[in-house]
Amino acid sequence: SHSYHKAAEELCRKGDYRKAAYIYAYLLKDYEQTAQVLELGGYYLDAAALIKEKFQDHRRAAQVLERGGFVPEAVALYLEKNDFAAATNAYEKAGMENAAIECLEKWAKFLEKEGKRIEAGDLLWKRLEQPAAAENMYQHIVNEFNINQKFVAQDNTAYNLYVKCQNGQASSDALFNVGRYLN
Repeated sequence: SHSYHKAAEELCRKGDYRKAAYIYAYLLKDYEQTAQVLELGGYYLDAAALIKEKFQDHRRAAQVLERGGFVPEAVALYLEKNDFAAATNAYEKAGMENAAIECLEKWAKFLEKEGKRIEAGDLLWKRLEQPAAAENMYQHIVNEFNINQKFVAQDNTAYNLYVKCQNGQASSDALFNVGRYLN
């Protein structure tokens, strides 16, 4: 095994990362080293596939893909785990603005489906700059509180804030904070 290590190191020095990776994977069963060598050699897709398969680490595999410039592939992995923040960030870093916006919209829908309307509203308001949609999201929360008669003293603050927002009397931060009072 020591000679295999030496051979793999020598191949790396010569720039033959493919053969070095083969030695690490099949002869030494060292998948961590295999992944590193593959990435070093620019075999990002192979490195990511290995990381996903052997370590079940979607995030790390996606990061490798991102470093290799495989942004849509990286995003697909992030989204498999509902990691919308990382997916959006990947698109933004790559300067893919439309894709980033699409991702934020998916994220807002996902949050709403999960019953996290406050977070969805915050996302619509702050990140997507869609105040009307955010207001609509907050309205749902206010309605639910009214229907369930859960409006106790402190909740009136939120409701009053919401009414002010509707009348255009409150600042954007006040609307943004409606969710905070209702949480």
